[in-house]
Amino acid sequence: MLIRSFLMIFVTVFGVAQTSFDNNETVFTSSNVVAINSLGEIFELKNESLIKGSYRYHNVLLGKISQIDVSNPLKTWVFYQDFQTTVQLDNTLNPIQKTIFTDAYVSHIGNASSDRLWRINSGSNQLELYTIQTQKSIPLYTPFTEPVVGFSSSQEFCWVQTSSALFLFNTYGSLLQKIPFQGKHLLAFDGKVLLVENDKGWYSFTYKKDKELRLLDFKKYLPQRLFPSGNYFYIYEGNQVIKTKLPN
Repeated sequence: MLIRSFLMIFVTVFGVAQTSFDNNETVFTSSNVVAINSLGEIFELKNESLIKGSYRYHNVLLGKISQIDVSNPLKTWVFYQDFQTTVQLDNTLNPIQKTIFTDAYVSHIGNASSDRLWRINSGSNQLELYTIQTQKSIPLYTPFTEPVVGFSSSQEFCWVQTSSALFLFNTYGSLLQKIPFQGKHLLAFDGKVLLVENDKGWYSFTYKKDKELRLLDFKKYLPQRLFPSGNYFYIYEGNQVIKTKLPN
């Protein structure tokens, strides 16, 4: 087992900073938005068809899509949990390759590199790195004491959410951050900024910058989802996608 805890920082959230937004513009209108990548490309999901602009992907044999990973703007991963299958798509949503997990039951996946995937092994309740070519996995950390309820990743980092905490890992298996948190199972992460939600509202957290979760002040909006992307946030409210400058 690969466990390298070079840096371990535990943050207790006694309070939160509050951040406001301005300079907003509506950039898209749809009731089916599920993801926005670092290029600002918007993905919709309609009747299990994944749509990006004029491009469309659908696989009737695999049925319901469980998860979509758009952390690499050139490659999109679609996960079908019921069939334990991931399909890699190119930037026009054409299938490149299919991976079927036969060695474990997987609940969450994420793109870690060109030939590796993050994944949560539900049997062992562990975070793993899975190499597609060799079909082998490496556990990255000790089993979680609570079930994993949320997951979001980039190629270098991933956030894992349990019922009581958020955990940030790198690809060496080092636990970089642990934040006590109880909230909804909606995470968004662009490799820099993490977004999470609970009954009080939406929070952001930037590794090596923030010491605590920052409560986002949305006086004009009741966002369903938030997507961080570069220096911007995309607010998904009602059927509108609103682009706003990332606060300092």
